[in-house]
Amino acid sequence: LNDYGSLNWRENYGIGKYKVTITATDDSGSTVKDSVTYTVINDIPKILNLIDSTICYGESIFSDPVVNEHNQDSLVYTWQLSNKTISTNKNITINPDQNLIGLKYYVFSVTDDDGNTVVDTMRIFTVAGMRKITRGSFLMGNNLGSIYESPAHQVTLVNDFYIDTTEVTQMEYENLLKVNPSTSTGLFKPVFNVSWGDAAFFCNAKSKLHGLDTVYEYSTIILGSPGDGCKLLDLVFKNDNNGYRLPTDAEWEYTCRAGTTERYYWGNDSLGYVDYEWTKYNANFIQPVAGKLPNPFGLYDMMGNAIEWVHNWYYDYSKGTVNNPMGPKNGNFKVLRGSSIKYFMTVTTWSTVNEMPYDYSGFRIVLPKAPTDK
Repeated sequence: LNDYGSLNWRENYGIGKYKVTITATDDSGSTVKDSVTYTVINDIPKILNLIDSTICYGESIFSDPVVNEHNQDSLVYTWQLSNKTISTNKNITINPDQNLIGLKYYVFSVTDDDGNTVVDTMRIFTVAGMRKITRGSFLMGNNLGSIYESPAHQVTLVNDFYIDTTEVTQMEYENLLKVNPSTSTGLFKPVFNVSWGDAAFFCNAKSKLHGLDTVYEYSTIILGSPGDGCKLLDLVFKNDNNGYRLPTDAEWEYTCRAGTTERYYWGNDSLGYVDYEWTKYNANFIQPVAGKLPNPFGLYDMMGNAIEWVHNWYYDYSKGTVNNPMGPKNGNFKVLRGSSIKYFMTVTTWSTVNEMPYDYSGFRIVLPKAPTDK
């Protein structure tokens, strides 16, 4: 290779294992030898510790990947989101806004001075969390709709409350209850095929997890198992307790309409559903939450995807103004609101069923008052 007593390995020698023999001869003709073995590899950058994360809306996340490469100063970095470059720094701080709710893919690429490029992807799921809803009045029901919707009547919700901006996901449900009854699985899809009792059981479990009061009391489970088709016996609603529960049908319709007075919360054009709603006409399977535009309150999938259980027993509407309707203490039927990918409805209608799992039955939850509220 040379006669200078040093060795500079060149790229054109190739990748592999080499035995290099070093010979030294003096002026008297005496010779000595020694050998060393070199393994030559291609020094392509390697990306480490790029970790998928879940964060809440309004929070931020800082990612500073470790990149193995001998010549760090030569590296060129690129972060992309939806095929658009958002940063050329090695580290990045992600502050999701409303347009980034749901699952997003952040693509990180590194290029070295030899032109080698490696790419890795970091998945960030932004949980929309809960939105505070300001108390108010609205016209509930529809005289031109089904018998379950009439008569239209004035309802006043006298207290602020919090509601999930998305349907409860399979990831959250399974993490808490260690079971997933959904037949089309995906961490970020809404949990579905749940009974009303499953949803109530989830609310109680989340209340206990966060040190809140439980709202649903019962003596035993008479059908199914917790979180998987269960039915609760001797059910009592502790409506004065501050814990997680299902929204009442009035709370659900108030937040679904979101201050609008048109036929639909996106306007009067029925075809507008394509931007706001997963239905049997644009989806064959249940879809990840927050895949469509939110309503004016910032709530996703209030129509479409999974149909949603509400808190109260079914009851007939009455004329006149009603404050904070909670429904009767007992009854024969529970209530599902909205629509799903199987049942195409673009109005806020009633559906009355028994308590057991229904086609694509899911839910979202409310909190009457946060622990820090005065």
